[in-house]
Amino acid sequence: LIHKLFIDTLAKWEVKSASGLGKQFDPNVYEALQKIPSDDAEPGTIVTELIKAYFYKDKLLRHGKVIVASE
Repeated sequence: LIHKLFIDTLAKWEVKSASGLGKQFDPNVYEALQKIPSDDAEPGTIVTELIKAYFYKDKLLRHGKVIVASE
């Protein structure tokens, strides 16, 4: 219940999270913590998201921390 209220309050103030799972890595939004070889994903694709990126309207509040596929 408290988590839902917190998420609703963030939405009211236009703070939203963005999931990058399966998208191309963008160094302006995400911080790559590790590169791992992957047969399933193209190089440069986000395969694991450890922490989501958060935005206030269109301004980045916190970089997301991700693991990226390598060759």
